[in-house]
Amino acid sequence: MTDDLIAALREADAVQYGEFELSHGGHSEYYVDKYLFETDPHCLRLVAEAFARRLDDARLAGVALGEEVVVLEDIATTGQSAVDAVEALREAGAVVDRVLVVVDREEGARAHLADHGVELESLVTASELLDDR
Repeated sequence: MTDDLIAALREADAVQYGEFELSHGGHSEYYVDKYLFETDPHCLRLVAEAFARRLDDARLAGVALGEEVVVLEDIATTGQSAVDAVEALREAGAVVDRVLVVVDREEGARAHLADHGVELESLVTASELLDDR
């Protein structure tokens, strides 16, 4: 499944190379364009299927106070947006200890989330996505 998703992301041209400024202000020689893979039906189907497998029988809506919540993200770089979501959900009474992301850029998100008691799980890592470049 990971290989299929990697191939689909590449076929959708979601992985671009050059000089890019990222939303957190950092710079990168590659960019994963979430809008391209989130609007490509084949990519979106693969992402949805992979998320569904990882979430097993979890409900996707209607979570009651005190229930466990998994945060879904598109791309993780520093992990700050995921931490912000986790903190907001915890303040609202949810139990959050896991973030599931499509692409982990492997630039600190895993450690940052771990500092907040949250496990980062990715469908694809940057290393896998950029392999064979």
